[in-house]
Amino acid sequence: MPEQPDGPFKADKQYNSSQAMVTRLISDISGSARNVTFDNWYTSYPLVESLLRDHNLTAVGTLRKNKREIPPEFLVTKNRPPVDSMFGFGDNLTLVSYIPKSKDKKKNVVLVSSMHHDAKIDEATGEDNKPEIITFYNSTKGGVDVVDMMMDKYSVSRNSRRWPLTVFFALLNIVCVNSYVLYAHSPQNKLKLHKFIKKLFMTLLEDTLKRRLQNICLPKSLRTEIARLFPKLQKQ
Repeated sequence: MPEQPDGPFKADKQYNSSQAMVTRLISDISGSARNVTFDNWYTSYPLVESLLRDHNLTAVGTLRKNKREIPPEFLVTKNRPPVDSMFGFGDNLTLVSYIPKSKDKKKNVVLVSSMHHDAKIDEATGEDNKPEIITFYNSTKGGVDVVDMMMDKYSVSRNSRRWPLTVFFALLNIVCVNSYVLYAHSPQNKLKLHKFIKKLFMTLLEDTLKRRLQNICLPKSLRTEIARLFPKLQKQ
């Protein structure tokens, strides 16, 4: 692939890499001593170290099992009982391997954190004995999950074999959720999400339908439907 042109969104040569994407996205909070939580598509040792060293940001994330930085002992599940935790400590990073209660005896959750520096177990998890790193991750990863849930609930996507169309539908879903978040920020705005999306798209359609009504060849059935949806256009 050709290298991206110079500009504010230019990333490194591997501009599609997860590390390049995260580094670009955190630019506005660099140096703020905040924490960044991400899932295993983004998480890597070099990224977590870079965020702490170069941007003064801690990070917590799940790791894929194929990461070469994970010691082999952390991937072995044989002879390890459920709710067992194994910790590893570096200069600034903590690694944990946790065996949850599951029918799948090979299930193993591996996380890395530059925010936590001990083997503390969250007592609030009771018999699950989850490490504090995991409960913190679960409590802070929700933003992406909530957005996904909102997008799926009122999705405009349609099945398509054309990837540009699939990307376009995904962008529309994200735009709907983001614009609703901005809209709902004001207490006087009380529309529910589905009504907001309907009003948003009606507004976006209005100019296009107005132009279509000027087409004298437009079938009567379409004119009737447009008039039903937009009575004021018929009067113009």
